[in-house]
Amino acid sequence: METGIPNLTTFGASGVDLFFVISGFVMAQSLATGGTTPSRFLAARWRRIVPLFVLMSGVYILLCPDPIAPPSLIETVTILPLFDGSSYHAPALFVGWTLGFEAFSICSWRRRCALHDTVLRFCSA
Repeated sequence: METGIPNLTTFGASGVDLFFVISGFVMAQSLATGGTTPSRFLAARWRRIVPLFVLMSGVYILLCPDPIAPPSLIETVTILPLFDGSSYHAPALFVGWTLGFEAFSICSWRRRCALHDTVLRFCSA
């Protein structure tokens, strides 16, 4: 039976996608007009976000009545996404999954920026 009301689980996923698109646009715009290098921008962003995540994850782990699985603890400490070959393990504080994928993206961008700078120096020599 069709009610015309959207399924909120799929609608919510669309909101996450929209958030990532808007966030990417805002970051690109601030890089283009901010007068900073990509590496400095990413390092500053990392310094703003990670300490709060670590603090809140610690509080959550201390207060959580259920045991935290070792893969979740590993991802909480390393912040990088953890795949064991069959599935993804979320960090102890679940909302940190976005931070894990952002960390992976930042590492990729830093490598690309370093490669780009190396290529420019090589070509201009």
